[in-house]
Amino acid sequence: MPVESETRVAPHPDVVWRLVDGEVVLLNVTSGLYYSLDPVGSRVWALVPAEGTSLGTLRDSLVTEYDAPGDQIDRDLAALFTQLIDTGLAVIVTS
Repeated sequence: MPVESETRVAPHPDVVWRLVDGEVVLLNVTSGLYYSLDPVGSRVWALVPAEGTSLGTLRDSLVTEYDAPGDQIDRDLAALFTQLIDTGLAVIVTS
C-alpha cells in the first residue's frame, strides 16, 4: 500500500522508544529490531501520537518548523514511514 499524505500512521504497538543524545531509538520488543532516527526523524516521531495521525498533518506541522517546501516534506515523510512500516516499527491506521 503506498504511503501518501492522507495515510494515517502510528507507532507499532510493540515498539518502545527513548530519546538518547538528541536521537530517537526505537525498539520492537517482539522482533528485537531497533532503529535510530536522526534529529529531524526524531522530531517527526515525537509528533506522532499513539493513536496515529496523517502524513498530511505531520507535513503541516513540519512546514512551519523547517525551511523546506511541502512537496519535499511529503516525499521525505513517505520514504521514512514506508521504511518504518516495512521494518515493523510503525503501522498504517485503518480505522
